[in-house]
Amino acid sequence: MAAPVGPKKVHRYTVEFEIQAVRLSPVSSGVRCLCMRLAIATVLFCVCGAFTGTALAENKWVRVKGGSWEPSATVLADMKKGLEPYVRNQAKLQARQLRKWREYTFQYQGGEEKGRKYVFINALCRPDAGWKLEEDFYMVRDGGSCYFHLKYDPTRRQFAELTINGEA
Repeated sequence: MAAPVGPKKVHRYTVEFEIQAVRLSPVSSGVRCLCMRLAIATVLFCVCGAFTGTALAENKWVRVKGGSWEPSATVLADMKKGLEPYVRNQAKLQARQLRKWREYTFQYQGGEEKGRKYVFINALCRPDAGWKLEEDFYMVRDGGSCYFHLKYDPTRRQFAELTINGEA
């Protein structure tokens, strides 16, 4: 029996599966062909399912030009990891209902205030097709929980100054 094929990297997530080459006893080539087709279909189903799941789970993040510093990949990863739990908790405390998280597009930029670095985050669930999100922040008035903004302190790993828009 041949050694199994190891884990395959798909997007940023690992999908593990094994394909084993097995010698079949002399049977018709039609049966062998059917077995191989089933094995290939199973692998493709797993791989396609992984892509579909990750595509739905990720938000669009747009770096806005300018700012006084560039957040590192580590800072961005920490920020993204903690953002949803923080915002959902704060919204609950304010008796506010958020949109589905995957609907949000996030703008961000590194800045400084009183000598402390922070990342300004602006969330929009309905950006206009004509907006150049990488050029300017789009601060919308009203619009409810479709729009919110806040700051992230990478040194303290804390969020602050969350403002969820009101309804007109």
